[in-house]
Parts: sequence; structure tokens; C-alpha cells
Amino acid sequence: MPFCPKCGMRLPEGEDVRFCPNCGALLYPQAGQVKAQKKGKTGILSRRITVVAIVFVLVVMTTFIGTMSKIDPSEATTVVEEIDKSIQTSSVESFFGHNLMLTLPMFIPFLGTFWGFSYYTTLLQVSQL
Repeated sequence: MPFCPKCGMRLPEGEDVRFCPNCGALLYPQAGQVKAQKKGKTGILSRRITVVAIVFVLVVMTTFIGTMSKIDPSEATTVVEEIDKSIQTSSVESFFGHNLMLTLPMFIPFLGTFWGFSYYTTLLQVSQL
């Protein structure tokens, strides 16, 4: 006496029923369908893992390149002098507003990465003084 695995309704005996007459659930999936469903879920997971791994490698490489860059001391001194001059002539609101405007483009997909890298290397130059 077979029953539907989804709704529990008793199925008619003696007939080759593939779908439940009550809820329409597939009763005996073909072997190919089960494998396709499992493969689909596994494929999505493997793609996500691949994307996360690639992004991680890019972030590590970008950080490594930024930390290995050499800076000319005269260029760094010039940058610090310009920053000191701008701090003395500007208010707190304009300083934070300027930094906000510099960091907002980093949220643009793909292009923001390059903008953030150039901004990061500038700050790295200043910090090495």
C-alpha cells in the first residue's frame, strides 16, 4: 500500500503512478533527474568557492604589491607638506567630507578596486615617513 512521501495520501494500487493525484509530487524520480539536481547544487557551490578564492588571492596580491612599493623620500615629504597645509587651512567638516568623497568610489564594482589601491598606496607613502 504505497503513500505519497510529500502529502501522505494513499496512492491507487496496481497502477503505474508517477505523480501524486493529490499534491502532484513526483513519486519516482528518474535516476538522471536526481543526479542533475545534485550536480546543479554542487556546481553553484564550486563556482562560489572559486570566486571567493580568486578574490582572496587578488586582495592578498594587491596588499603585497602595495607594501613592497618603494617611495622616494622627497616625494613623501612633499605629500606630507601638502597635507599639513590643507589641514591648517581647512575645517573638520571639509576634511571628513573630502575623505568621504575619496572613499565612495571604492564601492563601484571592479573600478573601485583600482581607485582604492591608488588611495591606499598614497596613504602608505605618508605613513612611511
